Amino acid sequence: MNSHTLDNDDATLTMLDVCGSCITDIVYNFLFDKAIAVHEKTSIGLTEAYRQALAEYVNESNNPKFYSVLLNTLHHYVRMSTVFNTISYPDCVSMYAGLFVPKMYVNSLTNDQKLNILTMILGNTTREFIEQIKNNYIGCIIDDHQDPGNIEILQDCILKIILTQRNINYDKFIQSQTPLSPTKPEKCAPVKKNINKHVLVKLTSAFKKSVAKNTAIEKRNKALVKKNKQLANQFNELKQMFLEQIAVQKQQSIIIEGLKQQIAKKPVDDIKDSDDAEETVSSVNEDIHVDDMFNIQYIDN
Repeated sequence: MNSHTLDNDDATLTMLDVCGSCITDIVYNFLFDKAIAVHEKTSIGLTEAYRQALAEYVNESNNPKFYSVLLNTLHHYVRMSTVFNTISYPDCVSMYAGLFVPKMYVNSLTNDQKLNILTMILGNTTREFIEQIKNNYIGCIIDDHQDPGNIEILQDCILKIILTQRNINYDKFIQSQTPLSPTKPEKCAPVKKNINKHVLVKLTSAFKKSVAKNTAIEKRNKALVKKNKQLANQFNELKQMFLEQIAVQKQQSIIIEGLKQQIAKKPVDDIKDSDDAEETVSSVNEDIHVDDMFNIQYIDN
């Protein structure tokens, strides 16, 4: 027996509840945050922005990428909140597809058929769930978003939708197949009110906090990159100023050295000029006697 086979109604109902909680988290938290972002950037009211986010999500259900993302998210939830914490993605898809097909026919399905069945169920469930939110729950989601009771109400709502889709698919499958044995088709268990939902509520909160933490880290990283760029620019500016200062000091050193050389030559020239002057005075004094300078000649008449 496959280790990922569910053998009783309680286990089956729990796994269907995990599936519903996964979709609830996307609609209640992810799409709500998206609506807030639109509301803050535009003049659109929050309620209208949320309605638009819901409508866009429904439109995306026509794209194969929609189911790829949804199934990967569901796989993450299963590993985080159930005993199947090591289940692979293909086994997770196979296990969930088996919840919507009578056991007698599961082994005859190919992997592609299982994937097609599961995507059909998830698409129908998501569209019906969003329709009920728009008609009955959009007010409490907008006005009392922090109330944890809203999550439990929506989880009950989507679980009923999933069980209805399961019954519809059972009937269609039985009508289109030839029974392999007279065994009576398996009937789904009724919704039980004793399911422990607080674990899934905590998981939803932890998942949202993890996204917020990653966003904060990314924002901080961008700030650090910006700061590093600013510091690099400041360093380059200081480096340029330093080089310019060195060039100025070098030019000043050349000027000072020239002045020193001029000052060193000037005393020699002054002494030489003084000696020449003394020699000139001495030569004049030797030719002229003092008495002769005052000699008065008388001329007889």
